[in-house]
Amino acid sequence: MMLLGLMFTVAWIGYRSARLLLRVTRRPSALIAARQILADPHAGSRSFTVILVVTAFGAAAMMLHSWLDTDVAVRTAAMLDPALGYDTPPLDLGGTAAFRSEVRTLVDAVRSVSSGWPPSPC
Repeated sequence: MMLLGLMFTVAWIGYRSARLLLRVTRRPSALIAARQILADPHAGSRSFTVILVVTAFGAAAMMLHSWLDTDVAVRTAAMLDPALGYDTPPLDLGGTAAFRSEVRTLVDAVRSVSSGWPPSPC
C-alpha cells in the first residue's frame, strides 16, 4: 500500500518541495530547478516512479529466490538425514546463477527503457 501511495503522490511531493525551495533559496541554479519542477511536476515523477517500481519488484524477486534457496537447503538436509530414510536428493528449485542473471537482465531492460536508452528512431 505504501508503494502505491508513493507512486501516486510523487508529483505532488515534487510540486510542494519545489514551492518550498522557491521560498527558502536564492541561488540561481536552485531557483531554475524549482521553476522547472513547478512547470511540469510529472516529468521528474515518471522516472522516479519507474525506478521505485523496478526496485520493489527486483527486491520481491530476490526475496522469492532466497526463500527457494532456503527451502531447497532444508529439504536437502532432510533428505540426506539417514534417520528419515530418504535416499534421493530433492529437486533444486533455486537455480541461483541463472535466476540472478535473468532478474538483473530484466531490471537493466526496464531501467534502459525508463531512461530513454537506446534512443528510439524518429
